[in-house]
Amino acid sequence: MNKYISITKSFRAVYIVDFSSSLCSKARERFARLGWSNVHVLCMDARKFNIGDYEVEKADWVSFSYSLSMIPECVINLPLQYINNISLET
Repeated sequence: MNKYISITKSFRAVYIVDFSSSLCSKARERFARLGWSNVHVLCMDARKFNIGDYEVEKADWVSFSYSLSMIPECVINLPLQYINNISLET
């Protein structure tokens, strides 16, 4: 993604939530190597993630990748409450 939009310049904070400790460890190493200090890796159950527990109360963007095939729909819908009301103009 950083190829298209700068992670450090475009986002105040990025939260990666994953249940796998080995994947979290690899992600932390990668982001440290890249110098992305605004990326926070949280090794936890996605059902327990609450963005209000961290620096912000609303998110500008939420993304799911492989997790869509792994976690229940009710959990996928949880982040919708954290999204800012932003209009995009083209």
